[in-house]
Order: sequence, then structure tokens, then C-alpha cells
Amino acid sequence: MLQPLISKSIESLTRSLSSEDGAVRQNARTALTQLGQVSVPPLIKLLNSDNSQVRWEAAKALGEIRGMESVRALVKKLDDNNRDVRWVATAGLMSAGEEALDPLLHELIVKSGSVWVREAGIRVIDSILNDQNREFLRPVMSALKGRAPIFGVPIAAYEALTSLRGSESLTRERFRIR
Repeated sequence: MLQPLISKSIESLTRSLSSEDGAVRQNARTALTQLGQVSVPPLIKLLNSDNSQVRWEAAKALGEIRGMESVRALVKKLDDNNRDVRWVATAGLMSAGEEALDPLLHELIVKSGSVWVREAGIRVIDSILNDQNREFLRPVMSALKGRAPIFGVPIAAYEALTSLRGSESLTRERFRIR
């Protein structure tokens, strides 16, 4: 009984993200953020809008909601043709911290040719390096800042991703109930 009401509410709020009125957009974004994970699928659809303001609003909301589904969607917007959308997607990934690492490293492997993805990678990884002791990311940073990032980044990102996934497996094993 409550689900249809929530769906209609989300539909109305997502339509409001295209309003000409900034206050209407902000209020809708705030409400969608407060609804949390239930808002994520419609917001991800809005990331494909022709309207860059709508993409910005959706990316901003996803960055505030967080969660792996949001993070994966934000990573795909790192090469958006609009600078502001790229910036807000990067900021959302920075706030997600380590949760952004796996999808970001994968994107760096696949899209090392994109200057925008590499620039975002530098900012996100730098923020994680400042907060965490993640030495396996240093070669990725070196490759991102190196002379031939198109060639060096995929290799360094792959090795970092392998280390990350290996350390996650070890952590899961360590905390398994015996």
C-alpha cells in the first residue's frame, strides 16, 4: 500500500529536478536523498538525461545517498561531457572513500585514454591516500601523473585492483565465524 505512494512521490520529485527554479530542484534533491536507496534507480536513469542540470542534480543526490549502486553510477559519469557533472561525480566518489576504489580502478583500466577519468582518478585516490594507509595505490598515482598514463595506468590499476580484492578476501576470511 505504501510502495505505490512512494513511487509516485519519487516520480514527482525526479521530475522536479528539471525545474527552472533552483530552490525547487534543491528541495527535490534533498527529499530524494532523504528517501535513500529507494531513490537510486530513478536517479541513475536521470544520469542519461540530455539536460546537464538534471544530470548534475542526479549525480549530487547519488553522491549524498552513497552505496555501491550509486558509486558505480557516479564512476560512469567521470567522462560526462559537462565539467560540472564530472566535478560533482568526482566529489561524490571522494566522499564515498574506499567504497569507490573497486569501481574506480576498473574504470581506470577500461578508460585510461580519457583525460577526464584520469584527472578524477587522481583526485579520488589522493583523497583516499590522505585518509588511509593504502600503499598499493601509490603506483596508480605515479602512473596517472607519469609521462605515458594511457599505457601505465591500466597496468597499475589492475595490480591495485588485484591487491584490493585480495585484501578484502583476507579480511572476510579473518572475520568468518569458525
